Amino acid sequence: RNSQILRDKPVEVIPNVVDENIFKPFDKKLAKSILNLPQDRFIVTFGCQAGAGNKFKGFDYLRDAFNKTNLRNVQLVIYGSDYNQKTVDELKYPVIFLGPINDEYALSLICNATDLFVSPSLAESFGLTFLENILCNTPVIGFDCSAIPEIVQTGETGYLAKYRDANDLAKGITDMYNQYFQPNWRCNYISQNIVSKHLALIDKYLK
Repeated sequence: RNSQILRDKPVEVIPNVVDENIFKPFDKKLAKSILNLPQDRFIVTFGCQAGAGNKFKGFDYLRDAFNKTNLRNVQLVIYGSDYNQKTVDELKYPVIFLGPINDEYALSLICNATDLFVSPSLAESFGLTFLENILCNTPVIGFDCSAIPEIVQTGETGYLAKYRDANDLAKGITDMYNQYFQPNWRCNYISQNIVSKHLALIDKYLK
C-alpha cells in the first residue's frame, strides 16, 4: 500500500493455513511431562531449521536479550540443532537442546510445552513457526520486519520488538514473563475463515 508501484492497486492479506487438527492447544503441564521438561520452569523456546546456527533467525539478538534480563526459573529450549557448548557458555540461563524436529506432531507438542516462543528473525517470507505456536495458545515475540507484523501484534498475539533491538527484545521477554497472556487469534487464523477469504477474493475479481 505504501510502495510507489503498488499503492494504487488492490492489496489483500490472507494468512496461510495451518492444520488445526495437529496444531491445537492442550495442557502445558502434560506436554512438558511428555518432553521431560521441568514443570517449575518458565519455558522459552527458540527453534528453526539449523537451530541457533542460522544467522537469519537472529539467535545472537536472543542471546543478548536474554543476558539483559533478570528472571527466575527460566529454561531456554532450542530445537533444530544438537547440543552446542558455545551456546551454553554464552547464556546466563540453562539450555536444553531437542535436536532436529521433522515431525509435525512432535513440533505441536513442543509448541504446547512452551510458555513463550521467541524468534528474532531478520527476515521472514511468512513466519510459520509463529502461527504454529499461536494456534497452540503460546504467545510469540518477533522483530518488526518483513511479514512478521502480519502475525505478531503486541497485546494480541505476543510482543512485536523493534528491529535488531536486543533491549526491546529483552523488554518483550520480561513483559511476557511477568503477565499471563493467551494469544487472541481465533478469528484471524481459523482455516474455515481463511478459505472463505480466498473464495471471496476469487469471486470478487472474477465478476
